[in-house]
Amino acid sequence: MRKIKIEDLKQAKIYFGHRTFKWNPKAKPYIFKKQFGIYFIDLEKTKEYLEIAMKVAHKYGREGKKILWVGTKKQAAPIVKEWALKTGCNYIDRRWLAGVLTNFQTISKRLHHMEKLDKILGDSQSGDDRVYTKKEKVIMSRELEKLQKNLLGLKGMKDLPDMVFVIDISKETLAVKESRKIELPIMAIVDTNVDPTLVAHRIPGNDDSIKSIEFIVSAVGEAYLEGLESYKKKSADDNVADSVVEIEEEAAIPEAAVEKSVSETPGKTVTETADQIEIVYEDETEDKEKAEPKPVGKTVEKVEDKAEEITESAPEEIIEEKKEEKEEKAETPAEDKPEESSEDKNKGNGE
Repeated sequence: MRKIKIEDLKQAKIYFGHRTFKWNPKAKPYIFKKQFGIYFIDLEKTKEYLEIAMKVAHKYGREGKKILWVGTKKQAAPIVKEWALKTGCNYIDRRWLAGVLTNFQTISKRLHHMEKLDKILGDSQSGDDRVYTKKEKVIMSRELEKLQKNLLGLKGMKDLPDMVFVIDISKETLAVKESRKIELPIMAIVDTNVDPTLVAHRIPGNDDSIKSIEFIVSAVGEAYLEGLESYKKKSADDNVADSVVEIEEEAAIPEAAVEKSVSETPGKTVTETADQIEIVYEDETEDKEKAEPKPVGKTVEKVEDKAEEITESAPEEIIEEKKEEKEEKAETPAEDKPEESSEDKNKGNGE
């Protein structure tokens, strides 16, 4: 960060205050002396508080937080816009619209509408120009110009800022009131005609001189940029570290095959390799064997073989008895059958 010297503060004419009849009694601790009807600011106090403000800005940049730069005075507007664009933050350099912080939901809708009109009128190659007539385009261009007059510095603002930097809190009373209402920290240049207790991070100094404003704003902006660079480096390193961890996790699969038995399912063998993972169940192989169809001829041959084995193993007496029974059945004539009675024959004829 920049080193602040008393000589630099003198050259920037930060010590000039307002006339004595315009002073605020609460600014007395920051006044060095009264001469020629003017109050002179104590530069030792300015140096002390400016260094504190630079440390706070550096901390906000290191944490990736956003600052809203506010300065609608002619002397402050171009400086505020320049450093807001350098730091990548939003700014207000024309007029503070009521509700920028306390009614941000409505303001965000107007910002979205402004971006939509800008896209319609600016992008001629999208094919939207043939949808609207010339009169409609003129009306939209006038509306866009009116919105950009007060909201151009807030373009792209999605959420509320983390801190508000104000130049001349006596002029930007709405900004101070809204910030205090939603408890946003305020950093501001306080002159001898304002109440410094309204500001959390005060910088005693001249808020009317261009040199004074430029010196203080540039010191705070540089400190914020240094912190922002460290934040970007840290986020980039984190992204690289995450990608390295993912690559290591992917490469952690063992290249050599490892066989291990799983205790949860008996009869299960697992083979893991770098390319494939195969799981074989013993039960599945048995089911496959059962499901396979077997040829009929082979089964008949097996049955006959079993019958021969049974006959060979049976005793000779049983075999002879069976042969005799077969011969008796063959010798019995058909006459031995019982004759039908005459009554049965008469019944059959009657039917």
